Amino acid sequence: MYLLQRVIRNKQIFFITRLDIDTDVRYRFSETIYILTVFNPSHDNETYVVDIPFPKEAFISNFTLEVGGEILLSSIVGKDSKDTSTINGKTSESENFTDSISEFLDTNSFVLPVEIPPEEDVTITLTYQEVLRRLKGVYDINIFVGHCENGYNTNIEVSIKETKPLTKLELSPMWKNAQRDNSKELHLTRPSNESAVITYNAVSNQMECLQKLEVQYDVERSQNAGEILIEDGFFVHFLAPTGLQAIPKDIVFVLDTSRSMTGEPIAELQNAMVTILGKLALKDMFNIVVFESTFGMFESELQKVTNRSIIDAKHMIYFMTPGGGTNIHDGLLAGIKILHSVKVDVIRSPIIIFLTDGKASSGITNRNLITKRVKSRNILGIPIFSISLGKEADQNLTSKIASQNFGFSRHIYNANTSSSIIDSVYDDVATTLMKHINIVYMDNVVNDQTLTQTNFKTLFQNSEIVTSGKFQNESTKFLNSTVVGLGASGLTMLSNASVSVIDDDGRKNTIEAIWKHRRLKEVMSIQKAIDDSTMVKALQETLLTMSVQYKYVTPLTAVLIGRHGKPESNVLDNDERVVYAAAHKQRDQLKEKKPKRRGSEFSAKGDPHFEIGIEGIEYPICFDIKTDPGSIVRILQIPRETTTEKLIMCSSNKRSMTEFILNHEVTLRAKRVIHVGKKYFNFYIDNFTKLSKRSTGLLGEILQETVSVRKVIRRKGRLVGSFTSRSNRTGPNKYFSAKLKPMENSETRHLCWHLHKKISGLIDSSNKFQLPSLFHSDVLPT
Repeated sequence: MYLLQRVIRNKQIFFITRLDIDTDVRYRFSETIYILTVFNPSHDNETYVVDIPFPKEAFISNFTLEVGGEILLSSIVGKDSKDTSTINGKTSESENFTDSISEFLDTNSFVLPVEIPPEEDVTITLTYQEVLRRLKGVYDINIFVGHCENGYNTNIEVSIKETKPLTKLELSPMWKNAQRDNSKELHLTRPSNESAVITYNAVSNQMECLQKLEVQYDVERSQNAGEILIEDGFFVHFLAPTGLQAIPKDIVFVLDTSRSMTGEPIAELQNAMVTILGKLALKDMFNIVVFESTFGMFESELQKVTNRSIIDAKHMIYFMTPGGGTNIHDGLLAGIKILHSVKVDVIRSPIIIFLTDGKASSGITNRNLITKRVKSRNILGIPIFSISLGKEADQNLTSKIASQNFGFSRHIYNANTSSSIIDSVYDDVATTLMKHINIVYMDNVVNDQTLTQTNFKTLFQNSEIVTSGKFQNESTKFLNSTVVGLGASGLTMLSNASVSVIDDDGRKNTIEAIWKHRRLKEVMSIQKAIDDSTMVKALQETLLTMSVQYKYVTPLTAVLIGRHGKPESNVLDNDERVVYAAAHKQRDQLKEKKPKRRGSEFSAKGDPHFEIGIEGIEYPICFDIKTDPGSIVRILQIPRETTTEKLIMCSSNKRSMTEFILNHEVTLRAKRVIHVGKKYFNFYIDNFTKLSKRSTGLLGEILQETVSVRKVIRRKGRLVGSFTSRSNRTGPNKYFSAKLKPMENSETRHLCWHLHKKISGLIDSSNKFQLPSLFHSDVLPT
């Protein structure tokens, strides 16, 4: 029986029955599987608008649907695809996810209308991935739940695994209308010093529900060249050294005081600036530029941080009065000029923090001309960090200014609550540890053409530099590196990075995934920063090729959904991996596991694999039996009046042959011929009822059972069936459960009830069907 939540979309009523969010973090690489089941109680087809929030830095890697029992596969293709028979998903910036969290930055939404048949449900599975960024000394994992109504099950699991001990592990849930301490519903376990598992299982409550879960953590660090992780020919280098002195900074604040800042925006800015001015270090120097139709300055040159200068600056901030237009061009150039006029013979870190809530409306207003002039005047390469406020701000302009000038941009959707976020941006760049950093890899073991960025303008305290690449030789297990840059005392060299080789059974190719993610982000960043149209077009082509190859949704790609269990377009190659909504991968619980053998994407792994159609059950039952190389198994023995027909299988690592005879009414086919290195057969029987009731052997014993379905429930987005097996001979009833999963034989892809090796509920034991040798009497002809 489902507990239901009522949701209104497009004036139609739907019921959410379950929400599962599974986040797996390995070595700063996060993969989240978001599964939502929605029921349509109407007697008509209704359209439900899928709207799933996810971090802005993440890439969607897969989206699948199960609608009315029909599996819809997904692929990621360029938006210029000519295929019109598929559904096109899109991402959009989330401005109003919910009233309570709409001010949060770095959030996108995946939006897609889905038609649900009458009295049917749809299971929506979205997978997204990101490389976690280190800000303020921690990695942030943000899980947006969003739905807050009565009665559906919410299950969240966050697994973290690193090579170094975790530190600063904190949970920050955001509850809606919480009238009590709900933290007891969150459970934290530590399987080891290097890992953690956070779970949340509850029935939603409209008055008190979890809207967002933030998990923060860091890892142990040392004063060396960082941490290098290696896996299958790829490496990633994390650099966040400790023990370095701060470089004194020269900072100029360029602030919008135009008419649109009237009211709460200017008050929030004033509060933030008063706080920031109080944080400036004694060795720092500062100035403030304000602009509207014209611009003004606190002083004509940089000021030392003293009690008097800070009091005077706060006085200026308190008396800022909004008015006039928005002259972004002149304000920024004034800030650059102040920093260019400084002549010092010591190492200092120049910075501009630029804030606006509007579009250029005074002075030079052409966006391209503004960015071109700011870039050309900034001959010292001063980092410019942009903050845009509210819906009217020109985010494209502020973002491009930051990209072209070695900074980053932040957008605050709600300008009326911006004070803490402005202060937070300052904290991110307040302390410079190194400048002009260059990372060098020794011994010619790295393929230089595959390297991501290795030269960086600045390294800020509590942040992290990440570089990744491929080795010349896939078997390389060590990498020697040197980090060179300018520190507070002059030339600084870091070496002796710790090196770890990853051998993770839980999830393969993590380091390769980090490399792909970093490459895509770099191409997107370069494309945003350049003005040359020819180069922009070339980079777009590169980005499109990489996005499709890596299977990530980017501004140039789209999610396509196929119907009838197969993609309708010919976009997917035969060897391209496709994930079913009803068969999303399960997470290991950070426990020790035996190495898994690789197999086909759709086929089960193991030694003999069997698939049997049973009368009265819609989908066949499939299972494996475990055997050792050289084992001989009596699969089927059929008595006749004058002879006995037998099927004997010999399991081997080498090329094998199996001879068998069955009556003409029954088809039994080998799905996979055993080749060198393969350890399993796949058989399936498509007409079980034609076999003799006196048949014995492994399949014969199953024939003596009457198998029926007791009930079917949905668990973590997947159908799980409970079965009863009643013996037609003697013995007690047996019970077993199976998951409905996609399987593949030589002709079609389809679903079956999958037991894997847990067959004790179907037969007592497979061991009694193993024979000692090929010369046993049960093997020889009768």
